[in-house]
Amino acid sequence: MPRKVLTTVSTSERVISVGLSCLLLVDLNRRKKYNATMNIELAYLAGYIDGDGCFYIGKNIHPVKYRSGIIISSTNKDTLRYFWKRFKGNVQFGKKNIKFKTYNPINRWYIGGKNALLLAADLLPFLHEKKKCAELYIQFVEQTSRLERDSLIFKMKQFRKTKNNVTREEVEKINSLTKETSYNKNDVAYLAGFIDSECALCLSRYKRKTTGNFLYKALIQCNNTKTTPIRYLKEKFGGSCNFIPRNKTNPLHKDQICWRISAAQLKPILPLILPFLKNKRAVCEKLIEFTNTILDNGGDRQKDHKSTYLHVLQKRDLLFNQISHLNSKTII
Repeated sequence: MPRKVLTTVSTSERVISVGLSCLLLVDLNRRKKYNATMNIELAYLAGYIDGDGCFYIGKNIHPVKYRSGIIISSTNKDTLRYFWKRFKGNVQFGKKNIKFKTYNPINRWYIGGKNALLLAADLLPFLHEKKKCAELYIQFVEQTSRLERDSLIFKMKQFRKTKNNVTREEVEKINSLTKETSYNKNDVAYLAGFIDSECALCLSRYKRKTTGNFLYKALIQCNNTKTTPIRYLKEKFGGSCNFIPRNKTNPLHKDQICWRISAAQLKPILPLILPFLKNKRAVCEKLIEFTNTILDNGGDRQKDHKSTYLHVLQKRDLLFNQISHLNSKTII
């Protein structure tokens, strides 16, 4: 039997060495005190993970080897480089598939070991959808018993299958929620991370039936099979929610909740999320340009109204094409 050695590091953590393995046990009630900038970065990462990240735990059978880590997959290399520089870990860049020439390769940021354990504990106050996954991840990494680790792997799988599946009744409840009066920078940073990973930031266009003129609308839209992050965003930033019954057409598909925020509710949010966005910053800048073309109530009463409005329509059409290009999957 290898000899266990217990070394006290601080009041909030301790290290247990067993043979060649090392585990860092974290007291979740004594989280590190970060400055405001670090909290904002953690909030952004939490939003990104809630949208498109994973707290992974599993094992190989032959030979038995347990694996764990925090993983984010993305086609955007710059964002993954940012996570690597700021939170450590490593980045793996994918290769372009000749069968799908119009699609960008999938890249991956991975962090494991002690750094991932500490990061998971620091992310807990900012997570919403993946908070339970982070807690199970921390328990798994700190656990030494194989039976307990196998039990936690099973719990993680069951949680992901059953946790807050979308129902029409739940969507109606979320849609009836009243928007809170204020939100802070951490809320805005979380929204930016969630938008970069999961949401569409776009400019929609459709024709008015009576005149045939194009009407434009800036919006954020997110379709999700989980309600937890949408509930939080709806309470903080407003918007509207719809139920999308996808399971009826295909049993393999899950029903979705669609969250949208546009027009007057979106206009003050765009300048706030702009400094925190990474993937979709250029799109946000174009949408801010678009909101500046919107006339005040009552319109433009100047004599040269027609020429002014014609210029506005040309500007909007140009912005629509630029935003569509930026949102194209063929952009590398």
